[in-house]
Amino acid sequence: MLKYWHGSLSIVGIMVIPGILVAAIIALPFLDRSTERRPWKRPIAMTAYAFVMFMLVGLSLRSQYLDQHDVGVAQQLAKQKAEEQEFMSNHSSRNFRPAR
Repeated sequence: MLKYWHGSLSIVGIMVIPGILVAAIIALPFLDRSTERRPWKRPIAMTAYAFVMFMLVGLSLRSQYLDQHDVGVAQQLAKQKAEEQEFMSNHSSRNFRPAR
């Protein structure tokens, strides 16, 4: 979400939209007061859940696509991956001692 909200508007992507989604998901059982418990008999709740899931998957896929086609982002991701691999090779599991 931060990809679409820059600067002082980033609070929208950090707090407002996720807050609205969480509130909507929590409120759905109270809004759809049907006695029916089968999902296919609760069209309001299921449509809302499907819409939220579709939007989350759609925005994630769009973001991934745009990241792959942006030269600057692709270079940064490649740099991060190389640093991660270097770190993992320097700190292999044989040197790992769990904290007690």
